[in-house]
Amino acid sequence: LIATLFLVCSILPNNLKNFLRHPMLLAVIIWGIGHLIVNGDLASIILFASLVIFSALKIISLNKRQQFSATEKVTAAWNTTTLVAGIGLYGFFVYFHQYIAGVPLLG
Repeated sequence: LIATLFLVCSILPNNLKNFLRHPMLLAVIIWGIGHLIVNGDLASIILFASLVIFSALKIISLNKRQQFSATEKVTAAWNTTTLVAGIGLYGFFVYFHQYIAGVPLLG
């Protein structure tokens, strides 16, 4: 759920971007770690660990390369829209996970 909220935060205007700085890369790290916890086969370890490592190195690289420029503040309506869209996207992924990845999460 947190990964999908961070993913939506990277797309829609909101005030959380100023706090997170790199919400999409953080979403990939959380998503990858979550999948590493539940998948122990070699292919999953290679895939998800490489994505986690890449995202972490990218965050370090971006922070060293450029100064962070804060975005302008938005209204609470945008923050609420971001939250609702993130929860909706999470529901979509949970429901359609069996069609996306071949592994059912429900039932």
